[in-house]
Amino acid sequence: MPGKTNLAHYAALERHVEALSDATGMHLRLMPQDIGSGGDIVITIVPRTIMSQVPFPGVPAKTLGQLMGPSRCFFVIWPKPDWSIKTAKIAINSILEDSHITHCLLEELTQSLGLPNDSERLRPSVFNETSMLTELSPIDRVLIRTVYDPRIKPGTTLGMFRETVETVIETYRQTQ
Repeated sequence: MPGKTNLAHYAALERHVEALSDATGMHLRLMPQDIGSGGDIVITIVPRTIMSQVPFPGVPAKTLGQLMGPSRCFFVIWPKPDWSIKTAKIAINSILEDSHITHCLLEELTQSLGLPNDSERLRPSVFNETSMLTELSPIDRVLIRTVYDPRIKPGTTLGMFRETVETVIETYRQTQ
């Protein structure tokens, strides 16, 4: 959908991409969709009234309705057969204040990289609905590093994950 993106949002997104690139160890980069086919994660910032027009192929209308409900922002990911991430789409309500949009960019981008749920036990964190962070907290960096640690492979069973995760988390907690 054509529209003009606020340059402050691009700057915030660039900071978030850099922080997540560092945390994941992946080469992430920001590319405007209008220079080609776009990237693996497409972000759309539109008024809430037209969020339902953003295409989310294969996602049932009922599911989209639940995601959009009272949401100010949300994402959908499509996995590969091994459960690694194939692509994601993020929708953000453009009517929000700039600081709230900056928070949504960080929250949805971070969660779309593989930790999609929120937790009341994590504070401050982009994974907690009451935190309005505009940069990753130390616990966020530990969690993202853990998910992308080579010892944790896509499709890892819960049993194998539990055997490995404490050692991995301790490795990163000591560096914070």
